[in-house]
Amino acid sequence: MKTIIICPRTPRKNFGGLENYTMRMAAKLIMENDEVAVFTTSTEPGSYNHNGVTIREFPVFAPNESYYFSLEAFNALKKTDANIIHSVGYNNLLTYAALLAKKPSQKLVISINLSGEPPFFRKILNFFYDIAVNFFARRIDAVICVGNYELQNFYKRLKVGKEKFSVIPMGINVEEIRKVKAGKKQDYIFSAGRFVKVKEFHNLIPAFAMLAKEKPNLKLMLMGSGPLEGELKKIAFEQGVSDKVIFEKPVPLERVSELHKKMKESLMFVNLVDCGYEGIISIEAIACEIPVLLCDSKGVLEFVKKGYAQAIKNPNDHEEIMEKMKEMLENLSKYTPKNPKIYSWEEVTQKTYDWYKGLLKAK
Repeated sequence: MKTIIICPRTPRKNFGGLENYTMRMAAKLIMENDEVAVFTTSTEPGSYNHNGVTIREFPVFAPNESYYFSLEAFNALKKTDANIIHSVGYNNLLTYAALLAKKPSQKLVISINLSGEPPFFRKILNFFYDIAVNFFARRIDAVICVGNYELQNFYKRLKVGKEKFSVIPMGINVEEIRKVKAGKKQDYIFSAGRFVKVKEFHNLIPAFAMLAKEKPNLKLMLMGSGPLEGELKKIAFEQGVSDKVIFEKPVPLERVSELHKKMKESLMFVNLVDCGYEGIISIEAIACEIPVLLCDSKGVLEFVKKGYAQAIKNPNDHEEIMEKMKEMLENLSKYTPKNPKIYSWEEVTQKTYDWYKGLLKAK
């Protein structure tokens, strides 16, 4: 079986959920002795091999780091003889390019993998994007969602038969995380992700500033990078906590144990993204067995229902965030998850691989 996995951002420089998922799935295909290549984009494109996976980077047009498009990638997709084309992420033009480039003999899989509620302008763009995608919806052979909320949302938006949808949650390397040795607890709250608006760091910092007035020794560590880094540092300065907010650069996948070490040494983890799904980074924090605070305005998060994490309702309500962080910090043992049951990457990639094989048998 030949597979092309399309990832909007290059895994060589980006270390978020989409890139993590892409490389894990590629590794699974290599284990099955299949042929796999990752098509991705970069402002400095090149091609390289990573653990047997061919990664081809193409020049990109990406206004405001969204709706990635590459004419070169589209042309390469038209020439490929891959059996499976798997596009990771929905609202980028590489997925649309895959729709246009797909041959009748090929199977197209789309992983939705949303990372947050889009701003108002993006919602308007999504409306027109949905129309364009639905014009070619019959070319979509499978849609993979990370949770039921995502499935229900996109089942309404996409003119694709319900039998083509599946729910396969993200996974993590639970055993690897458990093996990470950490030092003693440090006096900081930890958060990580891309420095973009949907990640809600601009709301976390003011809430932390309110908490820091009551707990002056407390710090906030933010691990990530992105276009809003300068703005976030400005917010920390304006809130009077620039000396208490620590900005750490992200680490590549092969050094992810460093991230888990910082998680385990923190007092708690906070992720205010409100998209109906916990996200890989939050699931990893739960596996680190530290208190986790999420945003769940829709009341759909599985791990909140199971008691593995707590949640606030409104990411714009700084007082609500502050009060919940304070409550958790004052009773850490109560809010620490114990032996949480979490999907492994092996389970997730096997389920996805089974979908691949089922699609090919259905020819």
